[in-house]
Amino acid sequence: MNTILPISEIAVVCGLIMTCSYLVYIEKFIFDGNKKLFIYQKSSFFIKSQYVYGKYSDIDAITISYFFNWENVKNAVMTVILKNGKMVETDIYNMKLYSKEFINDDGKELADSIGCRFIPGIPGKKVVPIMDADRTIYYEYEPVKKRY
Repeated sequence: MNTILPISEIAVVCGLIMTCSYLVYIEKFIFDGNKKLFIYQKSSFFIKSQYVYGKYSDIDAITISYFFNWENVKNAVMTVILKNGKMVETDIYNMKLYSKEFINDDGKELADSIGCRFIPGIPGKKVVPIMDADRTIYYEYEPVKKRY
């Protein structure tokens, strides 16, 4: 019994450390207006790292898409679409907390401050970029499918 007790104490301490690490882990996107950069930042405890996705001039559009997650809760996602066609989901809005108008206004405000296009969201639809042969990006709405 004496050998089992220290092992269980170590397991409890490790479990607490893992739980705290999970709760303290933060991922976010930053739009730096001074440097005109779109930045991904993650931090855990005192360790921070940043990755620059691109400059404001690399952003083609800000879009809003609506979907249902695995719990059938309706959510909206703000997505940044870069000129190379890459889509980056930046914010998730729970539709129980935010109205459609608030979410679209938030996206429009960000697009205006960056100087790019804004494609508003339509409930039940998601925005899909389509790149032409001459690298021009067009946008279409597709019906929402269950996500995950």
